[in-house]
Amino acid sequence: MSKSIDFVKDHFNKYETRKIIVPEWKDDDNKPLEIFVEPITLELKKKILAKTKIDEVEALAYALIWLAKDKDGNNHFTLEDKFVLMKKADPDVVARVAGDCMTIPTYEEAKKK
Repeated sequence: MSKSIDFVKDHFNKYETRKIIVPEWKDDDNKPLEIFVEPITLELKKKILAKTKIDEVEALAYALIWLAKDKDGNNHFTLEDKFVLMKKADPDVVARVAGDCMTIPTYEEAKKK
């Protein structure tokens, strides 16, 4: 007999790593940055929401630092990059990409996987 918590885990396990293409951020070969985002956990969401209570805009930079990974699972950004994200990056692009990273697929989207 299955326990209720197993339903919770089964649902979460349907989520897969998502790829986000950022056409504005290109490498030397003019290829857009690919960001890979693992399913966000409640623990990580709590961390981001805590930053939001202090500074909503700065929380966007933290979301990229904590969530944006390369294809090998390494962080694209570090705390050292926060200055650039805050002061030398297009705020609309940062906000859009951070929002995309924090988005959770709907149940129907996850079910299709």
